[in-house]
Amino acid sequence: MMKKMYVLVACISIGNDCVAKKTATHSPRQRPDMDTGFFIQTGPGRLDSSFGNQGKVVTDFIGQGNGVTLQGSKIIEVGQVIDTIGKHFGVARFNNNGSVDQGFGEDGLVTTPFVQEDLIVDSANTVVIKKNNTIATAGFSDAVIAAANYNIDGTLNPHFGLPVPGTDPEDNDPERIGKISIRLLNAIQSEIKSMVTDSQGRLIAGGYRRDPCTPDKGLLMRYTPEGIIDTTFGNDGEAETLFEQIKDVALIKKSSNHYDIVVVGYATISNKRQLAVAKYTEQGEQYPFGNTTNGLVTSQFPRETEAVAVAIDKDDTIVILGTTKSTVNTSYFFVTEYTSNGILNKSFAYRGTPLTVFFDPKSSAQAQAVALDTNERIVMVGTATPAESNLKARFALARAKRNGKLDATFGDETLGTSGQRTGTTTTSFDNQSAIAQDALIDNNNKILVAGYVYDTLSEPHFALARYNS
Repeated sequence: MMKKMYVLVACISIGNDCVAKKTATHSPRQRPDMDTGFFIQTGPGRLDSSFGNQGKVVTDFIGQGNGVTLQGSKIIEVGQVIDTIGKHFGVARFNNNGSVDQGFGEDGLVTTPFVQEDLIVDSANTVVIKKNNTIATAGFSDAVIAAANYNIDGTLNPHFGLPVPGTDPEDNDPERIGKISIRLLNAIQSEIKSMVTDSQGRLIAGGYRRDPCTPDKGLLMRYTPEGIIDTTFGNDGEAETLFEQIKDVALIKKSSNHYDIVVVGYATISNKRQLAVAKYTEQGEQYPFGNTTNGLVTSQFPRETEAVAVAIDKDDTIVILGTTKSTVNTSYFFVTEYTSNGILNKSFAYRGTPLTVFFDPKSSAQAQAVALDTNERIVMVGTATPAESNLKARFALARAKRNGKLDATFGDETLGTSGQRTGTTTTSFDNQSAIAQDALIDNNNKILVAGYVYDTLSEPHFALARYNS
């Protein structure tokens, strides 16, 4: 009988591509794949080989994956699905190993048009799981605010979207059951970018509205569990803001049933876009915050900057991720930290705000999501594009310690020719453009990233990747 023989090779990492090199030893962060003979990287920041195809999933669902959450052990990804008549809300469900859950919707996907007309554009931007384990999504439909609520099996929830509380669902237009779309007074365009749910099942949503001949204005609203505007919040359901756009919303819990609301995004200061953060009461009233008179805290970066995501740690510290332009017109991730009272933590890395460079300073990166792992380390996720014209955009991750300095145990990439590990990693999808949109830390402390990948015909497809932590 012929014995099977293996050649052990090390994997020199360029992004997440591998170049084989013969060697006799391997590190604890590697294990040999007994089918290929190549080492599989198993350390923090490396793809989880037990998920999908060696850590990556690219689906047949044509469209853009924008948001991700967990429904128990299942993975929910929402976004914009493209078909022959338009672009609609799309909700996909996956098993924990990355396979499509065939018991959800139609072969794992639910598509929801809001208006039965050709060429209408809808998009689900964000997703949460409500107390009753139903799936709530929100975004826009034909330039107005839109939201939908799905049962566990993917059918629309008939108790969401009723025009009048207490009415019988059978008495309402079936086109409205399970979904809402709201045209705000005087707004020519409005959109929800982020959403959270409170202990009572109410939905707190942030985004923007656009009125004729005026700049965008931040939008912060609250809805009842049935999808009706909660008029006890702010001014008839909408809080006053000084933002131009709210990009993310988070809650600071004060007790089991009470909370404060933190919102981040950007505002224009002296004709320059800048990070903006503010805090609101549970009733939608803006707190005095930081050292400002209007409750809006902004950064003073030398170039345009915007906050895109926020996380709250166990001490109610506000961790903000964003993107800032560089002097050569590329862009970098940045992460910064404020106390719950809006005071910048100047001991956090360098002057309170460290920057993250992927590949080299001539490359560009766009941040999208931030999460805190079980050790309170800061995981930053977005998209990085190499300066070389022949290389496409990739999923990009970085991890920082709680002092804001990048974690050198994370990832395997090095900066320039110095050989210094940067605490970053990127993932190529066969050198097709890959755009990361959202991320979370799962029940096993692994990093799950959602987004989309373009195929050779330039069509986007829902995509996921999972990384060891």
